[in-house]
Amino acid sequence: MKRNSYNTLNDLGRFEKEENAVESYNKFIEENKNILPERTKNPTKRRDKFERNKEGLIERNCQYCGKLLKFKTAGQVKNIIQCKNCCQSIKIPEKEMEQIIKEYEGGISYKEIGLKHNMSTMTIRNKLIKNNYKLRPRKETIKLTNKKHGNINKAHLKVKEMCETGEFQKQQSAIRQGISVEEWKEFITPKNLQYYRSEEYQNWRKSVLKRDNYICQLCKKGGCELHAHHILPKRKFWDLREDIQNGITLCRSCHFRLNGKEHLYAKKLQSILILK
Repeated sequence: MKRNSYNTLNDLGRFEKEENAVESYNKFIEENKNILPERTKNPTKRRDKFERNKEGLIERNCQYCGKLLKFKTAGQVKNIIQCKNCCQSIKIPEKEMEQIIKEYEGGISYKEIGLKHNMSTMTIRNKLIKNNYKLRPRKETIKLTNKKHGNINKAHLKVKEMCETGEFQKQQSAIRQGISVEEWKEFITPKNLQYYRSEEYQNWRKSVLKRDNYICQLCKKGGCELHAHHILPKRKFWDLREDIQNGITLCRSCHFRLNGKEHLYAKKLQSILILK
């Protein structure tokens, strides 16, 4: 019977060298070409591997003065490499400088201008500053180019403008009230927030904490952030919201553990109060 599988665990220790194991594996594949499925290469693109020195750094020479530059990561290496001294000492003719200013005013970024004129982005930026040219803010570049820069795009700018004028807040409050923006009149705080800001809730909370001696009734911790928890949730039992017997003291971690699971722990919490 021919072998139709290659089990590496059974073959451990059978080969003295790694080369012998590779040869036997290749023979197995050649013998069972018709049975085994086709092997496909990984289609993912691999990044260029840069040679590194003994220190683990990538070495490149300055394009103008020949100075040796060292980079830690491959992202720092660019097509146009210049040291800081050459970046400041490069002289650009007046005609070329006027063309660069026109291109920059037209909305072209530093990077695109640098690729056209075979210069780095920092040289163009420094030359514009030396010629007493005011650099535009980032918002204007996005409006001129209409391109995404990082996480900012047209939609984000529209929302920002709406927030400044107050239209965005109106839309959100109209959605919560269940009406259109044209019908909207005032900002209305939800019923739940009104209750938490009221004096009734503050008095109920203080009385619950005093009764439990400012100790969590589940983990028995004190001197930490404490919450007054409704045993029966107030969204279903609104009439029992001010009843002290419906409240219990919990720490922050225990309270978040019960969030959305009040019905599972209701009997346990009520039994703790009865034992008191």
